[in-house]
Amino acid sequence: MSTVKSRIAVPFQGEGAGVAGMTWAQLGIWKTMVATGITMNIGGTVPLPPGTPVEEMTTLLRYLVSRHQSLRTRLRFAPDGTAEQVLSESGELGLELVDVGPGTTPRPPPRSCAPAMPRSRSTTSTSGRCGWGWCAATGR
Repeated sequence: MSTVKSRIAVPFQGEGAGVAGMTWAQLGIWKTMVATGITMNIGGTVPLPPGTPVEEMTTLLRYLVSRHQSLRTRLRFAPDGTAEQVLSESGELGLELVDVGPGTTPRPPPRSCAPAMPRSRSTTSTSGRCGWGWCAATGR
């Protein structure tokens, strides 16, 4: 079992900001997710060498999110269920440090921004914007 030890705020800043409707591809994937109830998140784990400094992880995360607009894009839902994508030029995301037991592979729960899929864990805030979250695990 893994437990969250702490959450670190990681600020980011990159080029580009704006609001637009979903692309045809995004809309197709979204409709598939709603119809099947299965999220299509891409995730995984990457083992880090023992003693990897947290500062190194936050620096790498800040760089990646600042560089790639897709990692700074969230969905916002109108009361009628329509969605639009919101690209943020800057912001802050939370990096969760998780302590896992010896020999345990961390498996964060699936997350979804889909209010239409009530069985999923939603990261939709009360403002209707999906939140950012990243997880890093440390072994004992």
